[in-house]
Amino acid sequence: YVTAYQEIKKGAIGEPVHIFIRRNNVLASAQRLRKHSSVLFFLGIHDIDFVNWCMGVKPETVYGVAVSKVLGDTPDTVLALMTFPDGTIASLEASWVLPESLPGTLDARFDVVGTNGALYVDGGAGAVSIASERFTQPGISYAPDLFGESVGILRDELAHLDSCAAEGIPPIVTGEDGKRAVEVASAIQESLDSGRVVRVASGGA
Repeated sequence: YVTAYQEIKKGAIGEPVHIFIRRNNVLASAQRLRKHSSVLFFLGIHDIDFVNWCMGVKPETVYGVAVSKVLGDTPDTVLALMTFPDGTIASLEASWVLPESLPGTLDARFDVVGTNGALYVDGGAGAVSIASERFTQPGISYAPDLFGESVGILRDELAHLDSCAAEGIPPIVTGEDGKRAVEVASAIQESLDSGRVVRVASGGA
């Protein structure tokens, strides 16, 4: 995702025209977290934050729709359209009712069509696959154990935050970045509740 951000920022595909982001997870996640969060705030928030980062600004308007056929009392899936000040449009898909038989637990994509090219990220690809009595893809990204030591992106993120706190420098992703993502997700939730297009609160990037 950082590589995708860097390529977009250096103009490798020109200016973004439209963006598609998907983050779908297996049903076990919903069953574990549905009382504490929602698919929008557990999964969608990551991609909202990333699109804000790539665009350098929040969307101006959002429109969201949801469906609940599996879980009943909370959305299975949320789809949202976002429009940005420069005219770029983005489509968000977040779901947590994928079958448990799915290889791995995450189906994630980030696609950008630009004025001079296109960029594609497969965010859910498992680098290691094992086919024996059943097909498995061991988790090697988030927090795998390597010779008794926890490694992976979660450890790296915490190490970066710890280093920034110790040195008194701002982290790559700031509290303001998180605040902007929550503002957009909250606007999508308002759209889901009201059934109308919602203008995102102005202020901030």
